[in-house]
Amino acid sequence: MLRRELMVAVLIIASFTATASARLPFELLQSGNQSSSVDIQPVRVDNKPGIAVIFTGTDDLHYYASAKKETASPGYHLTITTNAE
Repeated sequence: MLRRELMVAVLIIASFTATASARLPFELLQSGNQSSSVDIQPVRVDNKPGIAVIFTGTDDLHYYASAKKETASPGYHLTITTNAE
């Protein structure tokens, strides 16, 4: 039960942050004609609340779910962590 309450708390915080900022998607990078942004949205997976982190960018940018698979730009790694109290 505690685990479910923590997941709901994370979902509520993410929804509030996205609504309060009104600046999503958030631009991560813009250089010349290249840009990258991230959007955070509440989702349900297997009927459980969660958070979707959606990266978008210009056609010449690529996103990898694992740093081990990405070899073109070493050092440009995004890490997503969550915390609930």
